[in-house]
Amino acid sequence: MVQAIQRWRVVQQELNALLTQQVQQEIVRAVLATDRDANFELSAPEVERLLVRLQGLPGVHINET
Repeated sequence: MVQAIQRWRVVQQELNALLTQQVQQEIVRAVLATDRDANFELSAPEVERLLVRLQGLPGVHINET
C-alpha cells in the first residue's frame, strides 16, 4: 500500500510537470500569434488581443491590476 501511494505521488508530480509545460507552450503560441507584424514587440491593440487569448487558456489566470 505504501509503495502504491509513493508511486501515485510520482505520477502526480509528472502530470503536474507536463501540464505546466503544456500551459507554457500555449502562452508562447498565443504571444507569437498575437504579434501580427512579427516585430517581436506588442502594440497596445496586440496586448489587448493577447489578454483575451490568455484568458481563454485553462490554467491561466490574469491579474490586470
